[in-house]
Amino acid sequence: DGFQCRGIMKSLDIVTLGPSAVEDGAGYLPWGPLREGMSAIGPDDFIVYVARSEAERRVMAAGARGENVYLARYVDPVMIDGCGEPVDAGMMPRKPAVVSGIARPEGFETTCEDMGIRAAVRIRYDDHHWYGDADMRMIEREMEKRGCDRLVTTEKDLWRLPRTLRERAQAVRISLRVDDASFMDAVAGRVERAARR
Repeated sequence: DGFQCRGIMKSLDIVTLGPSAVEDGAGYLPWGPLREGMSAIGPDDFIVYVARSEAERRVMAAGARGENVYLARYVDPVMIDGCGEPVDAGMMPRKPAVVSGIARPEGFETTCEDMGIRAAVRIRYDDHHWYGDADMRMIEREMEKRGCDRLVTTEKDLWRLPRTLRERAQAVRISLRVDDASFMDAVAGRVERAARR
């Protein structure tokens, strides 16, 4: 998130890119996925391509340029409760409202489906949305109308929900795994060299 902030003192940049960022004609926010032009990525920056499918991975691998380019994937989704604790398999929601305020809600909704979570209703907000009282009332009305037992959201959104909604919420926690085991060693080496300067 800080890549385009020039006032931040940084030893290195790690830029994560998804498939939409490397498509021909990818635009800038708010009409596209880019916050900064691809030309801003320097030769010493690390690039982590995040793909959801093997087809995306092949496309990204074919287009990868530079020595600091790594492929990654989201792995090990788990459900957590409103306090951030893992949820037992028996406590999975049966008829949830799936709510998100992220840049690409489709990916989150697909992850939910892959986990066996079938949304009774999907509610999408803009990226970085802060939930207020009006949002809470609308979500509660939709949940009541559809007979939802729980609200399922992203881990990022969980902490933005009003407390009363968070008590009825569960979130999907995911991890990002870089395929190449040398990635962390390469990052640590770069930070160490920068610290000696």
